[in-house]
Amino acid sequence: LSDRIPRRLDATLRERLQTLARSADVTLNTVIQFAWGLLLARHTGREDVVFGATVSGRPPEIEDVESMTGLFINTLPVRVDLREGGTVRQALARLQAEQAKLTAHQHLGLADIQRSAGAGELFDTLLVFENYFVDGEGLRRAERSGELTVTGSEHTDATHYPLTLAVVPGGHLTLEYRPDLFGPDQAAALLDRL
Repeated sequence: LSDRIPRRLDATLRERLQTLARSADVTLNTVIQFAWGLLLARHTGREDVVFGATVSGRPPEIEDVESMTGLFINTLPVRVDLREGGTVRQALARLQAEQAKLTAHQHLGLADIQRSAGAGELFDTLLVFENYFVDGEGLRRAERSGELTVTGSEHTDATHYPLTLAVVPGGHLTLEYRPDLFGPDQAAALLDRL
């Protein structure tokens, strides 16, 4: 099982990240992906890194998919190649364009992707950008009806990857790390460099 280090980005940094995303005409997810790729590149000494990113969505080609219950998530490889040079904004635009190309294949299983690539493990770190919708007003209505009381929410998950960065809107970050591979000080230092 992994150990966890939570962090909350201060309001100034959150606004700077949002401003960068808007000015570069990319999503906040793309900015976070680039930052994670840059951190991995610096940590490993490589200019070309690949990590996994969790995606979600319901494939429109499946009839009645909108009425199906269950998780429609997958993990896709994300490549950040710093050898291409250019400005940060250009790198962000390239990364977002690459991610847009993957959208058509986001439902292809990771094992199938690995087989197609002709390689074993494609990555050993994971980035999860959690941007799912929570119907706050619906929850409040249910509470007012007296039939349901929500006292809080929490989730627990685990992966086999040595490092997993989970990002939740509002500036909440959690770095999960395998304690057999990283000490708490090493993991905290990585998160601080992000």
